[in-house]
Amino acid sequence: MTVDEKRKMLARIEANKIKKILSEEISQIRHVKDWAEFANCSTTKLNKTVKIHFGISAKKMMKEVRFISIKTVLSNAPYCGSYNLAQISGLSNEQELYKFLKINFNTTYTDLKYEILINRMYI
Repeated sequence: MTVDEKRKMLARIEANKIKKILSEEISQIRHVKDWAEFANCSTTKLNKTVKIHFGISAKKMMKEVRFISIKTVLSNAPYCGSYNLAQISGLSNEQELYKFLKINFNTTYTDLKYEILINRMYI
């Protein structure tokens, strides 16, 4: 293995570690700056690493991971209240949850909850 291949492999491992930190700590991460602090790197390095290895911005990845977190919680606990869901997913309250879902994914808490409940009935 060449030195360049080793560097690329280490960079890929670091990128996956950064993504794992986001997934595990999403309830405490509100902004990219917070994520960078958890990953123990600068926001510039975090943005660059995410962009190179995943092809999207760190902010977009954070939104996607937060949405996956919301869907996972609703799948496991479909009667979880909107305030609790917001807290678990790293948002401050139900209004912020509503705005996050509406602006980024064109859905609402209620629509998402019903979609998950309906899908559970047909599985």
